[in-house]
Amino acid sequence: QVIADDRLIEQYRDSVNLRAMVALYVTQLSEVQAAAWELLDQFDIDVASGWLLSALGRIIGIPRPTFDRSLIGYFGYLGATAPSGYGSVGMPEEGGIYLSAFEDVTGNSPMQDNDYRLHIYAKLIRVRSMASADDGLRIINLVIPNPGAATSITTTAAGEADVSIARALAASEKVLFNTPLNNNDDRLIPRPAGVTITHSDINGPF
Repeated sequence: QVIADDRLIEQYRDSVNLRAMVALYVTQLSEVQAAAWELLDQFDIDVASGWLLSALGRIIGIPRPTFDRSLIGYFGYLGATAPSGYGSVGMPEEGGIYLSAFEDVTGNSPMQDNDYRLHIYAKLIRVRSMASADDGLRIINLVIPNPGAATSITTTAAGEADVSIARALAASEKVLFNTPLNNNDDRLIPRPAGVTITHSDINGPF
């Protein structure tokens, strides 16, 4: 309001009616401006959730992936058909994804927001990637919590690359490596044309 009043030309600054009309417009425009800033803030990958995060993912080029529930371990409360446990920071391979008593273990589930957000960031790395082992390791360290210092990507002259994770992975983590991320059949780790990628953790190939 103060800024608007200061912009009135000198001969109209003392007009009560004009200042009241300006105040009315300023109030309305302030509400529109606040809504616009709030909307802009929501289009932040770190803040967005649900359908808005899905919209951002589509813009960036990674629609929200879905997983076959039968391939993922679940935990649940009383009445839920979920064979896995909670897991822990020290043993994430023992835990599963939450499944309510109203959901079935079969069918497809969309990737949860927290994981999807990391995959969007991984996609941004992939866009600038030269499909190098260093880029692949950056993505692994972004998407997989505490993969272990000995995690590596090694290549052979035969056009093969082995991704080795230095800890046991949960079923929900393993499926991240093999699920197509878009219609081009891209996977989590950038793959040069003609190169075959295999995956393993400390328990063996998966």
